[in-house]
Amino acid sequence: MKYTLISFVCCFLILQSIAQKKQELFAKDKLIRVNFTSLIDPFETNFSVGYEKRFKDNFAYSIDMGYVFFNSFYQGRLEKTGGVILRPAIRYYSGESKRFYVEAEMHYKNVTNKVLDWIGRECVNNVSAYEEYTTFKIRKKVIGFNLKVGYQARLSNDNRFWLEPYVGLGIKYKNTFLVNEPNSCFAFNNFLSRGRQRVSSLKESVPNIPFGIRFLVKL
Repeated sequence: MKYTLISFVCCFLILQSIAQKKQELFAKDKLIRVNFTSLIDPFETNFSVGYEKRFKDNFAYSIDMGYVFFNSFYQGRLEKTGGVILRPAIRYYSGESKRFYVEAEMHYKNVTNKVLDWIGRECVNNVSAYEEYTTFKIRKKVIGFNLKVGYQARLSNDNRFWLEPYVGLGIKYKNTFLVNEPNSCFAFNNFLSRGRQRVSSLKESVPNIPFGIRFLVKL
């Protein structure tokens, strides 16, 4: 995480130094974007693409869609991961060049993990009668809100290719639970207590610090 943040800051400074010409993005412009930093997410690796359209000189709406294909959050053996991410947003561009922006973003995630681990059976008040080492599914649903700031830097003289570093702050509500495992409990990772808590489901609200770099293509 530390080295990823350092790389993000260095890239941001480089983009500022090379992108000094006046921006050529206007109202009604459309962009396709790929968030390649999501491919190196150490916790939930995903492939994310998006679409942005400016409807005024200073305003734009967008949506990003991602597919989660790896999760390193669980201590047991991960056999399969699959899930979707949706992030609709609206943003305001500021300044004469309209390079910097502030964005309000909604975040939704639904991910199912198939793991091989110990699971508690016949649980009463989260105390199991016995444990079984087997394969089962864990599902996580997340709803959140992020406030982001970012910067668009032109990569090509024909104004077609761009890079967009961003960083933000938000909060997300997570509901993690066992799938089709009645009267069972599992030691979920608990962010708030920084440990593992044996329950059938775990609900928590946690802070979120989204950051990354998108590659943009102007249509």
